[in-house]
Amino acid sequence: MKFDEEVEKLKEAGVVAGTFLFIDDDMIKVASVWQIVPKTVVQLEDDEEIEDIWDLVSFDPSELMRLAGLPLRRYTDLFHRMRLFNYIYPDGTIAKEVRAIINQKLSARFGLKT
Repeated sequence: MKFDEEVEKLKEAGVVAGTFLFIDDDMIKVASVWQIVPKTVVQLEDDEEIEDIWDLVSFDPSELMRLAGLPLRRYTDLFHRMRLFNYIYPDGTIAKEVRAIINQKLSARFGLKT
């Protein structure tokens, strides 16, 4: 299994339909900082398999919490849901739909054209 191939499968699956009602400002914070938090990916041999691609990614959750400005319980809940709904991906990217919502918020709040 190749990491990049598995991430592409997640991206192709897309976000879970009907879940955009759950996006709030805290989720936008987590998605925004997810892209910049350093991550390490464990490389597997070609014949190795793993149940969950996320098990190959390590990062410092306290850094993500600190940058997002969220308490542990809130961060943990949001991160779990964002993974489940395919809003964020193990390679540090975010779903294009979530990116569009972030851009819309930036435009509305700060007048930024993104």
